[in-house]
Amino acid sequence: MSFLYRFSVYCLVNISWCLLLPQLTYAQGSVEDQLHKEISKILRFDIEWKKKQTPGFVVHVIEPDTSFTVTFGHEVNSKEMISDERLYGIGGLSKVYTAIAVGYAIQSGSVDTSKTINEIIPDLAITQEITILDLLRHAGGMPRVLKGLNVGRKHDFKEVTYKEFSDAIAQNSIKNKKEFLYNHHGHALLDAWLIAETDRSVKYWYTEAQQEYPLLPDWKEDQETIGLNKQGKEQMSISYGIYTPSLGLYATKNDLELLVRFLLTDTKLTRFIKKEVIKTDIHKTIRFTNGLYYISKGKKHTILGHGGRSVNNSASIHFVPETQKGLVMLYNSETGVNQLYLPILSMINNNWRT
Repeated sequence: MSFLYRFSVYCLVNISWCLLLPQLTYAQGSVEDQLHKEISKILRFDIEWKKKQTPGFVVHVIEPDTSFTVTFGHEVNSKEMISDERLYGIGGLSKVYTAIAVGYAIQSGSVDTSKTINEIIPDLAITQEITILDLLRHAGGMPRVLKGLNVGRKHDFKEVTYKEFSDAIAQNSIKNKKEFLYNHHGHALLDAWLIAETDRSVKYWYTEAQQEYPLLPDWKEDQETIGLNKQGKEQMSISYGIYTPSLGLYATKNDLELLVRFLLTDTKLTRFIKKEVIKTDIHKTIRFTNGLYYISKGKKHTILGHGGRSVNNSASIHFVPETQKGLVMLYNSETGVNQLYLPILSMINNNWRT
């Protein structure tokens, strides 16, 4: 389903947006010019942009009735302005798509959340009482690094077979204690779990959710993108194989706008995704949900979001439920621009437009 199709569906239930479109389109240039100037001030005084590490990035601001896009910098090894229309690897942000799929499978009654991994995938021989929700919440005892698993920039994840993956799990210590430890392996296991219990993959359940919730963007994997890796060198995208539900999806700014607008709605599925479930080991103010982070809670605004890095691109989404405003950031490098989203999000939630 295309962006325009989902956009039209959204308009059917938000008539005011449709009526405002001609005026908003007419006024968009001047507003984007103002947005560019305000972000330029942030880059000048508050946030360091290392252009050699990140040649360019896209800022997409989402408001209740419209959205605005501005770009900074250029494409890799090119004088062309960075594109705000192409696909970007979204890395760990793929986990939000996977959380939607798992949540939908649970709500359909096809998944029993009380069952443990040993009951569903006995060949893994994991004796700890890990449930599907534990894996979803990064509380399944998985280590950050699986020893014995040969993956990384020089070896496509697609080369990892399920047997190699399961053998590596057997060689590593899986913790009994259910505490937050961010990792990519649990979400790779979620696909195996759904296949074992429902005979359907994460991708299948996501597309099923998409039928009920047309705002959801398409699931896009195995795409070609270019960018800079952590060392600042040109890098093509790789295939993520069994790690696709954790790291391997791609999106445009329009795709991620649809995702943010979906997450801003109040449905049984979005309440599941946004439900606060566990404290993290990252920072005392951050809380993890079934698919997102609460960056702040209980202050003037609540900020939810998620970010991710592929081997050559990075991306993030953040939004404020109280104001129904959101932000998409896309970078043509793995490193991005650290913490840039925070001052921009603060600005757009404080009557920035004159």
